[in-house]
Amino acid sequence: SHFAEWYHVGARTTDFSGWCTVDWDSDLDPEQHFNKVGRGGSRAGPEGIGEREVGFAFDCWEGHSSLPRLNHSHRPVREHIFDVARYWLTEMGIDGWRLDVAHEIEPEFWAEFRHVCQQAKPDCILIGELIHGNYNTWTDNHLLHSGTNYQLQKPIWSSLNDRNYHELRHALLRECALYSRLTLLTFLGNHDVTRITSQLHERRHVMLANAFLLFARGIPCLYYGDEIAMEGKAIEGSPERDFPLRRPMPEVVPQEGLEALDMTSHLVHVRRSVPALNSGELNASEVSCTQETLQFTRRLDKQVAVCAFNCSTEQGHHVTLSAPHDCEPGTIFVDVLDNGRKKYVLTADRVLVPAPEPPKPAAGSTATQPKNMPLPNSHPVCLDPCQVMCIVSECPPELAKVPVQTVKKQSYKKSPAPSVGVAPPKAAAPAAALPAAAPEAVAAPEAVAEAAAPAPTTETIEDLKAQLMAENERLRQKAAMLDLGN
Repeated sequence: SHFAEWYHVGARTTDFSGWCTVDWDSDLDPEQHFNKVGRGGSRAGPEGIGEREVGFAFDCWEGHSSLPRLNHSHRPVREHIFDVARYWLTEMGIDGWRLDVAHEIEPEFWAEFRHVCQQAKPDCILIGELIHGNYNTWTDNHLLHSGTNYQLQKPIWSSLNDRNYHELRHALLRECALYSRLTLLTFLGNHDVTRITSQLHERRHVMLANAFLLFARGIPCLYYGDEIAMEGKAIEGSPERDFPLRRPMPEVVPQEGLEALDMTSHLVHVRRSVPALNSGELNASEVSCTQETLQFTRRLDKQVAVCAFNCSTEQGHHVTLSAPHDCEPGTIFVDVLDNGRKKYVLTADRVLVPAPEPPKPAAGSTATQPKNMPLPNSHPVCLDPCQVMCIVSECPPELAKVPVQTVKKQSYKKSPAPSVGVAPPKAAAPAAALPAAAPEAVAAPEAVAEAAAPAPTTETIEDLKAQLMAENERLRQKAAMLDLGN
């Protein structure tokens, strides 16, 4: 590596002394730890020392001997990192940085890092990997723009596996109390955690998890392959622990994956089309649950979106929706998951029931139609097992105009199957059923997403190889000019 000199401390005179943190009191066995690679130990010794006791070792991140901790208080270290950040923002044109293990670096460093990045590219975005601690410590107007919402990720799948939405409700209430001023990156999976399809015990719960991701607060991030229900489980205790999480996209997508793609695409479109789901408030007072049901309300201006989830798998376990407060009797709600074809009305008893068809005026009549009111003996709206519902007041016109159709799949090779997609639901389908329609392909719902791309052609791969070789040669020449290591 051209940057190996970063890790030489005390072995010989070098311009890079002080670039790494050193454990001077280390009593580690030199046979295991005091050589170039550390042989799997929790500390790494300087290159060239061999197995001779030297009295110190590099302090490495979580025992990974190839990752000595950088000394961020050392100005040359900072300036080098800032140079790298500027280069990629200005020369390579990236939109921002996803910063690994950001919660283990002092906020003061991130403040300067943001200043440098915004000088290079004012509209860049900085998202930190935040796992532990108070996320407010690293995200603010002068720190990182956002961070990964790990405190919400686990309750999503854990509540579904346990059929106990109380855990997820508690996480939502905690988020409302601690992070209401933040917009965090919400996710179900990434390159470090078991894929959501493998994590869940019940395959039908994948749709509930994806719907929650896209309807709750935050910046939803869809990990590549999750849109086609790819599987991958971490191999704990193995050097190849993460390999199943990072497999390439399949060349042929099975029929079940295409159906998942239809579903996910439709959910993405609904979020994009409903302003309340994009940026509406989610108040703790409007989050309710039973053991197997969860409901919350999001509001933006006069638009109200009610989202309900039923994770029960037992036939006949129907759930009645609760009416949102502050809505007048007679308010019409539209089922946006059914492309606005089903409508519901709020009764004087604050119960949601199917709305009647508005009466048609007689020929030549100029009389106005009466306000929508429920029909006598109407039954409350219920949510079926393993289903999600999202009803919205003042339905956006975009949804009313979208025809029911299956998603376009130009980016995916179809597997040999009798059909390619899910048939549109019949008109008599239950109100709580999620249609498989989707008007567009999966896309990042907001600023950040890790999405799948079409498989590159041979010509594209060769071009990329040539570009990478040219860039490596340019960097090698630059390193030689800087005379690194001498």
